[in-house]
Amino acid sequence: IDLLTRASDFARRRGDRQGEAECIRRAADRMALRGELGQARQLYEQALAVCRDIDGRLGAAECLEGLGDIARQQGEPEPERELCKQALAIYREIGSPRGEASCMAALGVIALQQGEPEKARGLCEQALAICGKIGARKGEADCLLGLCEIALHQEQHKQASQMYEQALAIYREIGYRLGEANCMKGLGDIVLRQGDPEKARALYAQALAIYREIGNHQGEVHCLYKLRSMPPNA
Repeated sequence: IDLLTRASDFARRRGDRQGEAECIRRAADRMALRGELGQARQLYEQALAVCRDIDGRLGAAECLEGLGDIARQQGEPEPERELCKQALAIYREIGSPRGEASCMAALGVIALQQGEPEKARGLCEQALAICGKIGARKGEADCLLGLCEIALHQEQHKQASQMYEQALAIYREIGYRLGEANCMKGLGDIVLRQGDPEKARALYAQALAIYREIGNHQGEVHCLYKLRSMPPNA
C-alpha cells in the first residue's frame, strides 16, 4: 500500500493523472482484499474523481464496480445495484466483456436477494458464458459462486457443493487466495448443515489460515465465530 501511495504521489507530481488514478485504485483493491472496507471506499472515490476529471471511462467503471462490491459486503443492496448498473453501462459502451460479465453476475446475486431466483440464474449463466468465451478464469469462478448462492437458496446442496469445488479449483489454479478461502468457508457451511461437524471444522480452519495470511479480517471473524460455536468435541 505504501508503495502504491508513493507511486500515486509521483504520478500526480508528473501530471500523469491516469497513472495517479490507477495507483489509487490498486491501493483500494488491496484494502478491499484485506477487508478494510472504509479505507477502500475512500480510495475508490478518490480514484473515481480523477477518472471522471480526465474522462477515463474504463477506470471509472472499475472504481464503480469496486464501490459496488464494498456496498455488497456492507449489506447495502440498493447502492450496490445502482453502482453495478452504472459500471455495466460503461463496460458495454467501451466494449469490455470481462467487466460486463462481472457486473451481470453481481446483479444476479442482487436479484436473488430481491426474491427473483430465475432472473438471478439467467444473469449468472450469461455472465459465466461470457467469461468462458473470453477465457476469464477468475470471472468464471466468481460466476460459479453466484450460482452457488442460487443453488443454496433453492436447497440444492449437492449442486452448490459441486460448483464450490469447481470454483475452488479455478481460484487455486490462478492463485486467488481470497476466492479459495471463500469457497472453503462456503463448503464448510454446507457440510455443517448436512451434519458433518468434523469436516466443517477442517474446512473453516483452512479458510481461517488463508484469511489470516492475506489479512482479511471479515473472513477471519466469520470463521472464528463458526469454530467457536461448535462443540469442543465435534
